[in-house]
Amino acid sequence: MSIRGKFPEQRPTLNLDFANSKKLDPHITFTRTSIGTRVTEENVLETISADDPRFDHDPTTGESLGLLIEELRTNDIRNSTMQGAASGTPGTPPTNWFMYSTYGGLTREISAVGEENGISYIDVRLHGVATGNPFTYASFWPDGTTTTNSPATETSRYTFSSYVKHISGTVPSGSTLILVITNANSSLANLNEYKTSTIISSSSIPSGDLIANRFALTNTDFTSTDTAYFKPYYQWNVPYNTSFDVTIRIGLPQMEEGSFATSVIPTTNQGVTRTADNVTMTGTNFSDWYNQDEGTVYVSQKLKAVQDTGKNRLVYRISGGGANDFFYNTKSGDKNIFIFGDGGTNYSRFQENSDSTDTKTAFAYDVSGDDFKPYYNGIESTNETDSNTPSATSHTQLELGVVSSTRYCGHISKFTYYPSRLPNDQLQSLTK
Repeated sequence: MSIRGKFPEQRPTLNLDFANSKKLDPHITFTRTSIGTRVTEENVLETISADDPRFDHDPTTGESLGLLIEELRTNDIRNSTMQGAASGTPGTPPTNWFMYSTYGGLTREISAVGEENGISYIDVRLHGVATGNPFTYASFWPDGTTTTNSPATETSRYTFSSYVKHISGTVPSGSTLILVITNANSSLANLNEYKTSTIISSSSIPSGDLIANRFALTNTDFTSTDTAYFKPYYQWNVPYNTSFDVTIRIGLPQMEEGSFATSVIPTTNQGVTRTADNVTMTGTNFSDWYNQDEGTVYVSQKLKAVQDTGKNRLVYRISGGGANDFFYNTKSGDKNIFIFGDGGTNYSRFQENSDSTDTKTAFAYDVSGDDFKPYYNGIESTNETDSNTPSATSHTQLELGVVSSTRYCGHISKFTYYPSRLPNDQLQSLTK
């Protein structure tokens, strides 16, 4: 067969090419009751109004990533946009931040306050000779040390993220800038457990555009059952008797409950919640292109991160009104799951291990022929864990990304529907 013959010659009845069109089909209903943010193709962080979709871009390459869909998240840091900050020696920290002016031989300055790539920042310079033994520990607390908005238990998952880059000065050997999450009890007393991630060292110095240097730390389990809150902060570790003069830029810190960072949620004087993105097609907007008897769905998408086991991240769902009346693809842990159901107890379920966050999938169905076949990234899924012969369907709507508690967090670049069951070689070619 020719190369051309391996791709569908049939025209799709629905072709949502979000990455290239950067538009929302008028037949789609989209809602998000809060503002959101995205990265433009000019590598600028931009705020998008409520109920407007976000067509996002890779902050390093400028690649169009498609439609950004995310779950509800809250940034607990009350002032991520550096309100109240002023440059000087020592300068004025942002309102609600806690920063000493001297740290064991090192003097702190806020050398600049500004905006880069749409990101509010402060530049923090430390200079002097470290007198702390064995290290001078210089910490900057973006939400103070005695106030916190991140209630937690010892097994909670939070992610602390921030834009950070090196501005000037030589980073001495053994000196590191780290992100830290620590725990506190119900009285806000520190429990002295720490989760850390190194973001600057003598061998790793982030530079270039600030927007391309966003770092994140997600905590693992703490041990103390007295844990009631989490606190995030930045910390320089400078070895004793080391001469030090380094300036860094810090922008838009975020502390959110979840196992990975989502898009930026700017705050000025209190925590802010970004609500979920909802994408649906119903009524004739759905039935005009969907074939109940047979068809093929192709999707190209990129998750924010490999998902926690047991946390279903729904890429799409085609469904009707009854239990098990659905057709969907979801990610759970390292598994790619495909299910086709007819509204009763009959459904076909395929489940494969796939730890990739960047996935192309195609699922073909022929109800009367009891013929169901998914492919992902050019791989045929053969692990059919249930096969109960679905019969006539009554699917009535399409939902992308967010359905009830099964939340997708990532980008959908393309969703295409063909009103026939495509051959397997075409499914493979589509998804390579």
